[in-house]
Amino acid sequence: MAIAVNVRLLSGKTVALQTEPGEEVRTLELRAQTALGVGQGTGRLVDSSGNILDVKPPVKRTKLENGDSLTLCILYQVQIAASAWAFAAIRGDGSVVTWGSSDAGGDSSAVNGELNNVQHIQASAGAFAAVRADGSVVTWGDAGRGGDSSLVQDQLKSVQQIQASCHAFAAILGDGSVVTWGRAQFGGDSSAVQDELKNVRQIQASSCAFAAIVDDGSVVAWGSAGHAGDSSAVRDQLKNVQQIQATRHAFAAILGDGSVVTWGNAGAGGDSSAVQDQLSNIRQIQASFTAFAAILADGSVVTWGFPDDGGDSSAVQDQLKNVQQIQATQSAFAAILGDGSVVTWGDAEFGGDSSAVQDQLKNVQQIQACQSTFAAILDDGSVVTWGGYGDSTAVQDKLKNVQQIQASCSAFAAILGDGSVVTWGTADHGGDSSAVEHELLEKTKTQRKGGKLPTKLPVKCRTWQRPLQLSSLPKWAQQLMEESSAPPTAAQQPPTPSSSLPLSSAGALSRPKTETGPTEMNSVTVAQLKTLAEEVRLRGEADSVNMYRVNDILVKPACCTHKKPYARILNAEGLSVECFVTHAWKEELQKFVRSIELCFAHAPEKPSLWICIFAIIQSDNPLDLSEQLGNDPAHAPFTEALKRANRYLVVRNDAVDVFARIWCCWELYCAAQGGFLQSDKYIVTGPSRFPNPENWDIGKADASNLEDKRLIMLAVASNQEIYHTIIEKAVLIRNHHVPEEDQEKCGNPARWMARSLGGASHATAAILPPTLTRHASA
Repeated sequence: MAIAVNVRLLSGKTVALQTEPGEEVRTLELRAQTALGVGQGTGRLVDSSGNILDVKPPVKRTKLENGDSLTLCILYQVQIAASAWAFAAIRGDGSVVTWGSSDAGGDSSAVNGELNNVQHIQASAGAFAAVRADGSVVTWGDAGRGGDSSLVQDQLKSVQQIQASCHAFAAILGDGSVVTWGRAQFGGDSSAVQDELKNVRQIQASSCAFAAIVDDGSVVAWGSAGHAGDSSAVRDQLKNVQQIQATRHAFAAILGDGSVVTWGNAGAGGDSSAVQDQLSNIRQIQASFTAFAAILADGSVVTWGFPDDGGDSSAVQDQLKNVQQIQATQSAFAAILGDGSVVTWGDAEFGGDSSAVQDQLKNVQQIQACQSTFAAILDDGSVVTWGGYGDSTAVQDKLKNVQQIQASCSAFAAILGDGSVVTWGTADHGGDSSAVEHELLEKTKTQRKGGKLPTKLPVKCRTWQRPLQLSSLPKWAQQLMEESSAPPTAAQQPPTPSSSLPLSSAGALSRPKTETGPTEMNSVTVAQLKTLAEEVRLRGEADSVNMYRVNDILVKPACCTHKKPYARILNAEGLSVECFVTHAWKEELQKFVRSIELCFAHAPEKPSLWICIFAIIQSDNPLDLSEQLGNDPAHAPFTEALKRANRYLVVRNDAVDVFARIWCCWELYCAAQGGFLQSDKYIVTGPSRFPNPENWDIGKADASNLEDKRLIMLAVASNQEIYHTIIEKAVLIRNHHVPEEDQEKCGNPARWMARSLGGASHATAAILPPTLTRHASA
């Protein structure tokens, strides 16, 4: 008897199929891929419990019943990186295909035998550097632009991420040190600052110089002084640096308080004095060749630098409201607004005038740019281009279901939903991929070598009740692929402290014996938290010190000595979790402690607190961290502790949006699954200066490791009901305004709310919106 099943993509697209008990699952899977238009071999069928169906048995062995729903999960797709004149694509099996100018890395035949198990690729103007799964690096292309790494090859071990200038590369190793190669005067030689390059967190590059953010928030710069390789003039101002962006000749650093420090060529953005009083509460900075554009927390934009290259946005200033993202060509900017429309400014020939396509620029999801042209992906997967040399007319009929776009100097490469690639633009610069078309298709849909598929998804999936309505959902895969194609830059995010390795890569290497104990017993008391804050003060640290610094000076050394979590050093027998705490590491310690104190000020008994920095053995060795996290988010320490907690506490702050971190989103998801968000079990406290972005989505959260994010996103997307719940709660948590009379309680908050465990506090009714007040009194 025929069995009717519904098969869905994570985007909500659904097809109804008929199968017979004797049909092989493999055949059903191939039919589903064809019907959904994703191409054969791109995904696997997953049942409503999260089990990946074995392809060999007949359908009757799966216990599928009439009317059941399955999800087709796209597991691997091609990833692309670009130099100035060539492209390099990572195929599904971890091998690499290149095309474009052979002088700029378009011919990788000399190293093809080494290009296996490649995880991500970075590019200078004329060369590529591929990081493999074992942390080694393979380079090719113009030797003068970093294509030859032979002089430092023995040092390139345990590489975590790579950044590139036009002429050189800089790799961050697992111990936080840095290895550089390429043209010496343009950043390839870091010997003058090597002693300062320790515990490096992020690196950004101008065209001929590098700037590294160290764990203490200071900056080390090197390379051509004319391209901002000398930061001595602003060294004293470069404290608590969170992000750095670069034009070709200047850097702009965002500090922890949201202000900006610039250095380098004054005419190329190195002098921001004319707009300095406007540069506060900065959320993000983008750069053209010689100008900067900063997005403020309220969605407005401030620009400076060379006026003709976008440094003057006065002509469109009244349109720049609720800006979500900005992209730049050589001499122009394009901003995506909250409603999906686009505003452009700068040199018209370089994309600064989008009037010819303005009526097409609706529901824009993301924008990519080559040197002179913009390419926008719309929510229906089509593409709109404008500007100089990137006219996509010749391939417009092929640009359907586009997931991601990468760009060289004058060409584009678009990845479609079925894993195929469409290119256009200057042929010699990668705009013509016909010579490698067969290679691109051959293995982009196969899994990576050595990467066995799990038999079960990270958490159990519920059957979908209705198709997802949010248009951003299908774009999660885009963002993951886009970030995979190059290591995160300083303008994107800092690494989270949890792990530098994928959850799936916990190894069996020999490590020092450690003592973690049951994770739910690794809690601390409110009093111990206050004592720790005072100890940090007594060490001479400023009140503005954040959790990264606390980890470096106190927690990590103690863990290293005792081989156990800091919580177990304080409480040798362990302390069972009562309240699970979600927080961001960039918050100031003193404000974090004060927020928790305020939260429980009226509670009859203070609960024990599970806080990740104290509950996990902190270490400089990423393998130690990876071993603790395991290979499944559903069984990570965070998840296990939350399962056993009585309360869930979100501590907001005025330094960073808590839900900009993927692990905090995961904790919110687990809290929703555990029923915390529909009862009086969840608590929100602390200041926040981050109103909810328009069309905010979990897929936009940051992760230092893309495999962690992929697993988390797969789990979250599979449960529509809880997905919508956490989106709504995240909005509510961010956006509640504090009454004037309560602002003094939090130092200097823009927004705040608190609820105590022992019943509603004296301020609850005034502070909480009706929804939360109902929960508080439930």
